Amino acid sequence: MRTVLGGILILTLFGVRGYAADPAGTWKASYVMPDGTPHESVFDLKVNDGKITGTITSKRGSVPISDGAVKGNSVFFTVVRKGNGDELTVQFSGKIEGDTMTLKMSYRDHDPVQLTARRSEER
Repeated sequence: MRTVLGGILILTLFGVRGYAADPAGTWKASYVMPDGTPHESVFDLKVNDGKITGTITSKRGSVPISDGAVKGNSVFFTVVRKGNGDELTVQFSGKIEGDTMTLKMSYRDHDPVQLTARRSEER
């Protein structure tokens, strides 16, 4: 009996570490830029062997995701926006809890922007 209970305890304690969030699907985000401008974006994420790909779509158009990864419930990915002769690399990092993804969006030397995305029911 002790062996069974000990095994259950070990699986409970260490099995949680093996949990990996599933970011695959469509996520809708709303956020406010530092200048007060509200924005909305749609994240269409795909996952293959722990690597995240897909697109981010906003009123500026769609851009492909690169350098993406999921580790446990943490996610990381990058996009490069091009326009007006300029190229802007934007890095995202954050966590997934259920159907909510909380991200930090970092670019250039600006303060990071916090955003929350909710999983869309369209899968």
